[in-house]
Amino acid sequence: MLFYILKEKGNLKKAYKMYKASRKIKQQDLFNPDFYLKKYPNVKEGRISPLHHYLYHGYKEGKQPGKLFDNNYYLKQNPDVEQSGENPLVHYVLYGKKEGRHPLKTANDKDVKKLEKKIEKYHKELKNSKKELNRAKRQIEHLQKKSSNNFSILEAYNKLFNDLYIFHETTPKGTLKDIQELCIELLLFFDMICEKYDIKYWLDYGTLLGPVRHGGFLPWDDDIDLGMLKNDFERFVEVMTKEIKANNLEDRIIIREKKKYDETVTGFIQVIYKGSLKNDHMLACLDILPYEHLENRENLPKEELKNKISDLIEVTKEEFLEKELFKKSPIEANEKLNEIVGIVPHESDYIIPSAVNLRPNRIRIYKHEEMFPLQRIQFENHKFLAANKEKEYLKMTYGEEFMKMPKKIKIHGRMPALINTYEGDLHKLFVEELEIMSKTNENFE
Repeated sequence: MLFYILKEKGNLKKAYKMYKASRKIKQQDLFNPDFYLKKYPNVKEGRISPLHHYLYHGYKEGKQPGKLFDNNYYLKQNPDVEQSGENPLVHYVLYGKKEGRHPLKTANDKDVKKLEKKIEKYHKELKNSKKELNRAKRQIEHLQKKSSNNFSILEAYNKLFNDLYIFHETTPKGTLKDIQELCIELLLFFDMICEKYDIKYWLDYGTLLGPVRHGGFLPWDDDIDLGMLKNDFERFVEVMTKEIKANNLEDRIIIREKKKYDETVTGFIQVIYKGSLKNDHMLACLDILPYEHLENRENLPKEELKNKISDLIEVTKEEFLEKELFKKSPIEANEKLNEIVGIVPHESDYIIPSAVNLRPNRIRIYKHEEMFPLQRIQFENHKFLAANKEKEYLKMTYGEEFMKMPKKIKIHGRMPALINTYEGDLHKLFVEELEIMSKTNENFE
């Protein structure tokens, strides 16, 4: 995709058209690189793929793409295409084929007979396939009847969990309670640092959903999710490191930058409270995701803009992976990705997670007024920063029915691992660490 964007001088519409055409040409085997290079050996001297050469130069020079498409015949039969100056093969795969235009001269009788034999063979295979298909359909119908009762049971359980978690008070106990309490102390420490250095953050994902839907933590949650604008995100590590040292917590709190693109670009940050643990397990954790400003260049409606970004991310990342650009020049690739998506360094129409974390069909964008100004909301007897319109924020993140229990719940699995590997009194350890963090917060300056 990047090649076509550069060739079309940044015109995304034309670039996408050529990219789409190249994909169709490859899928239909209408371009034969071996044939092209053998017939036109001078093409090897240029630093360009045979297909790219044909798409932008070869067709103008009368070069043929292969044996399944004839430039001269197509242009002779279609003077409108010749007059337009468009690449005949591009026109054929995008429009001509649907319109019934022919890529080659009409086949002779010998070829027709061969084709008829092939068709007869395919008809027989199709007949056998239909029998297999009908057999498979009967098996599927049997399984559907068999599973319908199980589905009804699952629906009943989902309704029961929804009623229990939404309309009844649930309180954690044991290790989960200890983890959540330590997470709050770590979040209080984080909040005071951010306020001291004028760093803006907000509760994100389940950490925002919890207080809105349950009045506190999600019943199963064991960490804290936070969002932060890129400018603050870039100076946060230095500030946090400084305060950890100032409060004598170097042996208890570590900062882990989760890198992407060959360990070059930071995807998100973890602030991990390990306390006196000597292994890789954590007692509490803050996950901090970077966000950036997004410019709505074409003034598209929110949903349409989200879908466009999803398509751009899909084709661009595929192109970058094909060229190994993420490995060869990760910083350049990330900057180019930002440019294509519409991420800008100044305040703009929308807020979006950094391009490094974007995935097709899972795009989240928020209007600037939905996010700012930030407000403080109640979370576990304390107030922390959150989006200005937190319910609109949650609708974009989880859908319209975010106030209902989901049918699928994602659980980290950190707590069972901690319980299974720690050999001492785990509750006693948490009590000691909670006391240390509580005193640190009380004396914070």
